[in-house]
Amino acid sequence: MPAIDGTMVGTFRFWQDGKLIFSEFMNLIQDGDTFYLKLKHFNPDLSGWEEKDEWTIFPLVGVEENTIWFHGFTMKREGDKMVLYLEISENGETQLVEFNYTKKSL
Repeated sequence: MPAIDGTMVGTFRFWQDGKLIFSEFMNLIQDGDTFYLKLKHFNPDLSGWEEKDEWTIFPLVGVEENTIWFHGFTMKREGDKMVLYLEISENGETQLVEFNYTKKSL
């Protein structure tokens, strides 16, 4: 959504085999000279992954023409496609997961 008062808001839904797996509510927030991407995750029944007053936060690292780097999360535009790279840590191991998106009409 367009920025208002230094904040952009967005949502994401992950579907698999015709079923909603989870959704996210996102805020891109300006804080002085930098930005943060703040996320809250929800199960299909809207129960939250994070505690009520907690967010998953990715601080801004850098920006180029078609790429924005946050600590642990990167977004890259490639024509009409968007590639996201997410570092996921589980049981002391970190892996880089790639998500590919193509713009489509509604």
